[in-house]
Amino acid sequence: MGIPKLSRDLEPYREHVVLGIGCSNPQADRISRLVIDGPGLVYFVYHQLLAMGDRKANPFDAQPSCAEVCETVRSLLLAFQNQGVEIEAIYFDGYLPVQKRSVRIQRMERSRERLAAFCRVCAQSYARPVSELPKTYKNGIELLARPTTLLSRSVLLPEPPFMVPAVIEELRREDIIPSFKEIVHLVRGEADIYCAAHAQRTGAAVLSNDSDLLGYDLGETSSILILGTLEAALSDDGESCEIRCLRWRPHKIAKKLGLQNLTRLVFERFSDPSISFHSVKNRAQQSQISARRRVELEKFREEYAIKDDLTGGKLMLSLDTRTSELYYQFEALRNGRQCSEDTTAAHIYLPVVVENHMRTSSWNIGLNTRILAYSLLNLSLPDHLRRTSVVEILRSGNRIISKGRELYDYEQVSQNVQQLLGITSRIKKAIQELTLDGLFLWRLLGLHEVCRDLSEAGKQAPDMDWMLKFLANGYVDDELTLDAVHVDANIQVAVYSFRILKQLCAVSRKHLESRLISQVVTLEDCLADMPSLTEIFASRLELYGRMNRRPQPHSMGQALALIYDETESLD
Repeated sequence: MGIPKLSRDLEPYREHVVLGIGCSNPQADRISRLVIDGPGLVYFVYHQLLAMGDRKANPFDAQPSCAEVCETVRSLLLAFQNQGVEIEAIYFDGYLPVQKRSVRIQRMERSRERLAAFCRVCAQSYARPVSELPKTYKNGIELLARPTTLLSRSVLLPEPPFMVPAVIEELRREDIIPSFKEIVHLVRGEADIYCAAHAQRTGAAVLSNDSDLLGYDLGETSSILILGTLEAALSDDGESCEIRCLRWRPHKIAKKLGLQNLTRLVFERFSDPSISFHSVKNRAQQSQISARRRVELEKFREEYAIKDDLTGGKLMLSLDTRTSELYYQFEALRNGRQCSEDTTAAHIYLPVVVENHMRTSSWNIGLNTRILAYSLLNLSLPDHLRRTSVVEILRSGNRIISKGRELYDYEQVSQNVQQLLGITSRIKKAIQELTLDGLFLWRLLGLHEVCRDLSEAGKQAPDMDWMLKFLANGYVDDELTLDAVHVDANIQVAVYSFRILKQLCAVSRKHLESRLISQVVTLEDCLADMPSLTEIFASRLELYGRMNRRPQPHSMGQALALIYDETESLD
C-alpha cells in the first residue's frame, strides 16, 4: 500500500522508456510485455479524468462516473495493444488479509473525513448544467497527451467506491470485443505480490504506482513502470504516437548500491521515514544489526517473499471484491481455517459513499436484504461451522464502526425470501407492463426499499412529486441539493444490496438443504436481470440522458404511485 518517501528517494534512479513502438528515438529502451496493477490503473485513470473535467460543472457532476472510468480504462488498454504491447495479466485485490484491517479502516476514515469536509463547505444547491452528458474520453492517447491540473474543489469528494469492481465487471464482459476476461484476475491477497510473482516468472514489466513493489525480488530483467509518469506524444503529422514513461529497474539499482536486492533498503526506509536517504543506504549496507532488528527484518522479508506458486490464489470473477472477501472467509471456515482474528464473525467492508454526511448513512437502507444474503451464505456451511453474525464495517455519524448483524435461521430465511419474492415479483410485473427502461425498474425497486426502511425507522419518505422530478431529470426545479444526492445514494445502496443477494445466492445454492433450494432458484431468476455496476452507480447526467432517449413521464408517474401505494400497504 506504499512506503512513505521511498519513491522520492529513488527518483535519481528512474529511466526513460517507450511502450511498444515509437517515433522519436529508435534507440530508446522499449517495453513489449506488461503486467498491470489493476486498482492502481483505475485510480490513475480516475484522477486524470477528474483533472480533465469541466471546470464549470458542480462538484458532483465534475466527478467521473464509473461508466466514464470503465470506458477510459478499456481505451487505454487498447492504446497499449495498438502500440504493440502485450498485456499478459491485470491483477485486482480480491481478499485482503486480516492484518490489513486497521489500514483499511484508516482509509475509510480518511474518506469519511473528506466527505465531512466537503459537506461543511458545499453550496446549498447547484444549478443544472447546460450540457446533458459529461464528456468521455474514448481515446486512451488523449488521456495521456493532455496536460492536467487537478480541480481543487472536486478533489474533496471521496473517490467513487465501486469504480474498481465496475472496471473488473466491464473488462470481463464477453459481448464487447476485445474481451479482457482471460487476463483479468481477482486474487486472494493484494495485487502487488501477484504482479511481482508474474514479473519474476516471465520478465514482464509491472505497471503500477505502488512503491511496495520495490521490496520484491523481481529478477534481473523485470522493471517497474511508474504509472503516474505515463505520457503520450503525437507526431507532427498526427499519424503516429509514442507512449513514454519512467521506470525503475530494481536489480540494477540494487547493484549500484552494493545490495543483493532492494528488500533491505525498503525495510530501512519503512522503519524510519524521517531519516535521510543517505542514512537509509548506510543502514541497508550494514551487515551487523541488533538481534531485535534482525527479527524485524526477517519478518519483513517474509512479507515480501514470493511463493513458488500463487496460481491457487485466483478467485471467482463472478463476485465483486467485497462479496468475494466475505465468501472466502466462509470458505476458509468450510476448509477448516479461521475466517478472521475473531472467532464468531466474518467481516464485510461497506465503503463511504457520496452522500450527506450530516444524515444517517445510506447503508442503513437495504439492511434486511443484506442480512438475508449473509444468512444464505452462512446456511451453506455445515451446522457446526455456522456463525451467528456478520460484522459490517461502515460509516456511522462521525465514525467508522464495526456493527454486528445477527443472521437468520432457516425458517427466517425462508420467510424473508418468500416475502421478498412476493413484493419484488408484484412490483416488477406491474412496472414491466408500463414498458419502463430496465435500469429504472431496478431504481424503483430500490426506492421501494428506501421508503420501506424509512417507514420502519419512523422517518418520512421523500415526497412523491419531488421524487418524480428527481428520477426523471436528475434535478428538481433545475437545482441539485445535498439532500437529493443523499436520496440518490440511498437508492444506489438499496440496489447494490440486491446485487450482494444475487451473488451470494449463486455461490450458496449448491450447499443449501433441499427445502430451501427451490426458493433460492426462484429468487435468482427474479434477480437475474439486475443492471451492471456502471448502471447502478450511473451519474445523474447519464440517467438524464438515458431518460431523454426514452421519455416516459406518464409511465414513471404511474410506477411511482405503485411504489408508494405498495409501501403504505406494508404499514
